[in-house]
Amino acid sequence: MSSPAPGPVRPDTSHLAMVDHRETARWQRKLLPYMTRFLIVIAIGFFAISLLEMYEMRNFVKNEATQPVRLKIEQMMQTAQTQNAADTAQSALLVLEADALDKRYRQASTLLMSRIWTRQLAFMTGMVLSFIGAVFIIGKLSESATDVNVSGGEWKAGITSASPGLILAFFGSLLMGIALIVQPGIEVQDRPVYFMSVGVVKQASATQTQATTKESPLPDPFGDMTAVVTGSSRDEPDAKPKKTDKKK
Repeated sequence: MSSPAPGPVRPDTSHLAMVDHRETARWQRKLLPYMTRFLIVIAIGFFAISLLEMYEMRNFVKNEATQPVRLKIEQMMQTAQTQNAADTAQSALLVLEADALDKRYRQASTLLMSRIWTRQLAFMTGMVLSFIGAVFIIGKLSESATDVNVSGGEWKAGITSASPGLILAFFGSLLMGIALIVQPGIEVQDRPVYFMSVGVVKQASATQTQATTKESPLPDPFGDMTAVVTGSSRDEPDAKPKKTDKKK
């Protein structure tokens, strides 16, 4: 009586999983010091660059590159004794208009710097998230499956993964893309402020209109009258009086 042939030997899945878990733990313990140092360095660099940019922007807003307008007007008032009052007032208005124009463009420059700093901060945040996600992926960190969906007006994006590194890399890439695509505009409108309020611009335009009127030739007022006179024959006096012969 013969015994049945033995079947194929199946590998022990629990043993393989245990071996895989041990290899992963050994790899994570090996990378743990480098991961910790990388996170510390990238956090210090991120905060240092952000604080430096904020400090430079605050200095730009607080410091004035031009001379104060009050000092300029005081200097003009000291030398106003040899000038006419109208000329002095017009010079003061010119100084105020130039100061307003300078402040307007300085405000636009400040807004531009703040927009650049905001976009740079968003891009750096996305880059940090992507780097941390890459470190987590290299370290083979895993959790329970996570489902992330992002949708807009005409687009939709989503990711499902058990790796926190992929989730962080996804959000980092999305944030960097938004920082590069979204570009808010800055508008500056140039128009007179002080000259328009006192009517200097209106007076200048009125003077220009009068000069144009003086330069244009006047029409001949006697053209129509000549036509009327030549057309009528009743009121014309006789050129020579008639002579009558008187006979005695």
